[in-house]
Parts: sequence; structure tokens; C-alpha cells
Amino acid sequence: MLSSITPQNDFLNPGASSPERSFAERASSELPAWDKVNFQTLSSFEVVTDQYQNWGLQFEGAIALTPSNPSFLSESGAVVLMPEAGRKMIKIHLQRPLDHLTIAVRGAGVVNFIALGEEGQCLTRSSLEGPQANLTENKSCALPQRRFDLDAQGLSVLIMESESPFTVESVFFTI
Repeated sequence: MLSSITPQNDFLNPGASSPERSFAERASSELPAWDKVNFQTLSSFEVVTDQYQNWGLQFEGAIALTPSNPSFLSESGAVVLMPEAGRKMIKIHLQRPLDHLTIAVRGAGVVNFIALGEEGQCLTRSSLEGPQANLTENKSCALPQRRFDLDAQGLSVLIMESESPFTVESVFFTI
């Protein structure tokens, strides 16, 4: 089930891992640590697919952008992911099934999350109600960042979809 969570200082441990460490090395560590994947190494308009394969993640339908619309600006003005032009979804494929995943998103409307298991079965489905913002009239107001914690045993694919624009700012997971 997806639910909103409040990040705590010990929740993020940026020193816990780096993209240079392989997925297998992090998976074999004794203590579970949160890995944070942000998109700062990407260039704007770069199609995102297997750049995070060392983390055990593969993306489908995503493009990296530095938002020009202030509604989608992150606190740091960082690079984010959005669905590619003409698409309304982003998929994250996991090399190894996980039980916990957290996504930081901003959305102008409802964002749907669908978690699939190894056999493609639906593990859970949830929606994030957005502010129903009119982005053409009010470009000075940033949309709130929301973090959603997914606990679904055997998670292999996460689909994020929306009829409205949305961004993904970061992905957090434990191995």
C-alpha cells in the first residue's frame, strides 16, 4: 500500500552507497541501508533507460529535464524525470525484487502507482490526489513534493501514470 511519509534525518543516508558500487555489492551487505537515486548526473533531455543499472534499476518512458515551469521546480532546482513526449507513464524495472521503495514526486493532478510482481501480477495499486492545479494561470506556485512509501513483497516493476504532468525527483530503496 502506498502512503505519504514524513522523511526523517536518519531516513536518508547519502553516504550509504554510491553508483560506483555494484548492485550485487550493496545487496550482499549485512545491514540494510537506504539507497537514494537522484538524477543529477543526467543531462537535460537525456532519455533515461539503463543509466542506473548498477543500482538494479532500469527505466522505461522517462526523460531527464530541468523544469522550466516553476510549478515543478525542486528545492534545489535539480534535474528530474518526466514521462517522454506523448507518454503518460514511467516504469521502473527492478533487477532484483524489493519489498520497500519510496518515490519523491510532484504532480499537477492524480498520479497512479501500480506495483507488479515477478510474474506481472498486480501487488498493489494506489493513487496520489494532486492539487488539480491550473498550470497556465498560476505559474508562480510550486507544487508540493510528495513522498510515497511502497511496501509490497516481491516488487519487480513500478508503474507511475497520470493524465496530468508529473515529475520524479528521487527514488529511495532498501536492498
